[in-house]
Amino acid sequence: MALFYMGIAGPLPSLMRAVATELVIAGAQLAGRALDPVHGLAMSVVVLLTLAPGWAHDLGFQLSCLATLGLVSIGPWLTERCGRWRALAAPFVPTVAAQIAALPLLLDRFHALPWLSLVANLLAVPVCGLLLAAAWLAVACDALWPGIGAPCFGACDVLAGALRAIADLTARVPGALLATGSEPALPWIAAVGAALLALALPRPRALDRAPYPATFARVAAAWAGAVATALALLLAATARPLAPPAGRWWMIAIDVGQGDAIALAFGDAWWLVDAGVRTPRTDMGEAVVLPFLRWAGVRSLERLALTHDDGDHTGGAPAVIRGARVRELIVPTPVPGVAGPGARFAAAGVPLRPVARGDTLRLAPRVIVRWPPAGTALPTDNSAALVLEVGEGRARALLTADLDSLREDSLDVAPGLAVLKVGHHGSGSSSGVGFLARVRPALAVISVGAHNAFGHPDPRALVRLSDTRARVVRTDRCGAVWLEIADDSVRMVDWSRERPGDDARAADRASRGAPVRDRGRPLAGSAARW
Repeated sequence: MALFYMGIAGPLPSLMRAVATELVIAGAQLAGRALDPVHGLAMSVVVLLTLAPGWAHDLGFQLSCLATLGLVSIGPWLTERCGRWRALAAPFVPTVAAQIAALPLLLDRFHALPWLSLVANLLAVPVCGLLLAAAWLAVACDALWPGIGAPCFGACDVLAGALRAIADLTARVPGALLATGSEPALPWIAAVGAALLALALPRPRALDRAPYPATFARVAAAWAGAVATALALLLAATARPLAPPAGRWWMIAIDVGQGDAIALAFGDAWWLVDAGVRTPRTDMGEAVVLPFLRWAGVRSLERLALTHDDGDHTGGAPAVIRGARVRELIVPTPVPGVAGPGARFAAAGVPLRPVARGDTLRLAPRVIVRWPPAGTALPTDNSAALVLEVGEGRARALLTADLDSLREDSLDVAPGLAVLKVGHHGSGSSSGVGFLARVRPALAVISVGAHNAFGHPDPRALVRLSDTRARVVRTDRCGAVWLEIADDSVRMVDWSRERPGDDARAADRASRGAPVRDRGRPLAGSAARW
């Protein structure tokens, strides 16, 4: 059966693990030797990692190993403890066992507590079983007589739709994923380990027959497990988002490929300017922006600003609105009678605030709208995109969205910027000579996708930036760009030092053999001063 699945899906690491484990156990049975399932799992993992060491970094392989370990070690114990309720608990035990074993890794890699996943799995497992049976029946019928399996294939469509509906429904529940922030995973692992130790205690009657030291140790383990679990849940419920030091603020250009998503962190709030692109294959809001916010412990965005209604800026917004509480949606004031970029999000219940040139959105650090003029914005017009100036004095950043060079010259911006978010991903129609000579940025950030079809950044724009002596940093080469801006300097934060744990996206790329971007930063740890 496992070999058949592998033939259909391909040699995925998680599927190869299942095949190898089945072969090891089957080989032991043919040899007439009893093999504990845990030992069979361990042997298959050792063999696979010997042949393909890179799979150790594959998240699917890791989750497969842990979930299987939970099924074969925790599952039987849970079944035994259910007593006379064993038959009723049978559908729940595998899901609970797999979830418990995989929880530490999920917390470490996704920085969120998926408290609804248990409910989702309990609903999905029987549907998945019916789907599998219907699929087998459809294939068998069609093999006997082409076309006779059509009703079964129709049932497969219905069941697959039900499976997707379960996933969508549980994902849309507010707080379905509880952000836990970037605390190291060790306390979580210790908490889950202590809880498992407490679960592994024998029945109370067995305690009466145990010697005193063993009894005391088991009781102590039970209390330790309860306290550690309660502490872990308390930490998860009260986790606070990362915050910059006093007198400083952060600007993070999130790596969303050929799109924009700029996070702003002030002392008391987080903002997001645009939310990345959504394509038929990838929703950057779901795949990148939300995981970043969870890593930072951000459950609530004070403001989400959508600069204009292009898919590479607003595509990820629905996922962000579903996954984080957005207190206010900022959009440019549209032309009268024209729906702006925030119109389709009104149904989500997010308060909408149209803004125009000259509006002050925040006082400290100051956030001012520099473009467009009131009532001139067309939804997808780059020339009417929302432009924000953040900060004061020399400690300012200008976020120019996709503005062209003609409108850049109309911006009322004082000379001497700390940071310029280069317009339109570094296209040749932005970052004009006169504009750059006037604002004189110390650092230029280009949010751009690797090997994009548009040829961004344009070599002419790079030459113009070089002529102003601005230091250029690109997300296609450096990944996410994290800047700490103070009154007299802008510092590029070194992710490898400031952020605990590994980059899940980089590890995932490595496991697929794709090139991993150099996480070293040209300016990491250094500062540009004025």
